Amino acid sequence: MIGVPASRVEEALGSWPGVYRDDEARVVGFWGLGIAKLESEYRFLIDGRSSYAWCALDTLFIPVFLGKTVGVEATCPVTGERVSLIVDRHGVRELRPTGAVVSIVIPDGPSVTT
Repeated sequence: MIGVPASRVEEALGSWPGVYRDDEARVVGFWGLGIAKLESEYRFLIDGRSSYAWCALDTLFIPVFLGKTVGVEATCPVTGERVSLIVDRHGVRELRPTGAVVSIVIPDGPSVTT
């Protein structure tokens, strides 16, 4: 017990965006990290346990927030090839196949100049 009433915890969780619950109202995910297998199969291996990411980009920054070295397994949506890597606070290592990439679409918006 942490000394916080359950009603206060429920109120806080209900007000946060990115909290995902199952059909029984149990928290099963927060932002890009979930404990249940998702449609996108980005699997984290954290301390010997599996968790899942919503997208490939999540697999690159969530390990830094967790302060953990994380194994990542995925399937390329284009080729169907298995991709694996290790991510820690220093970045990506042990990438297989070498040369695998993640892309992100940036919607049109105002121009930014620096």
